[in-house]
Amino acid sequence: MARLDNWQSNLSALIEAKRKEPFAFGSFDCSLWAGMAIEAVNGVDIYSPYVGRYSTALGALKKLKQIDKVSKPIEVFDKNLGERQPIAFAKKGDIVFTSNPDIDIQLPDDFDTFGPVLGVCYGQNSIFVGEAGLIEITTLQLDGCLWVS
Repeated sequence: MARLDNWQSNLSALIEAKRKEPFAFGSFDCSLWAGMAIEAVNGVDIYSPYVGRYSTALGALKKLKQIDKVSKPIEVFDKNLGERQPIAFAKKGDIVFTSNPDIDIQLPDDFDTFGPVLGVCYGQNSIFVGEAGLIEITTLQLDGCLWVS
C-alpha cells in the first residue's frame, strides 16, 4: 500500500482527536484504532464493516468469524497487510503488536482470547488504546509490526 501525500498530518490529527477517547468495543477498540490509522496513512478502509456491529468481547469474536472468517483480530490485518516483521523494522505509521503480558496496556481484553494487541508506531513510541484513552509504549518493547506502506 502506498502512503498518502498528507499521511503524517492525517495520522497526527487522528491521534489528537482520539487521545482521550476511552476503550469501547465496536466503536474504539484496538482493532478499530489500527484500522483508523491505516486509513489515515494509506486511505484504505479495512475496518468499517466492524464499526458499531458489536459491543462486547463475545460480539467482537462473532463478527470476526462472520465477516472475515478469522478467530483473532490480528488475522484480519495479516490478510490485508501481509507478513509480520520484526519490531526493529517498524516505522512511523506502521501497525505494531504485542502479546507480552509484562507490558501494561490497561485493557479489559486478554491475549488468550484476542491474540496480540494492535497499536500504531509513532516513532520511538507506539500508541495503543487503553481503558481511559490512548497510551504510549516504547516501540522496541513490542513483538513485531505489520507493514502499511
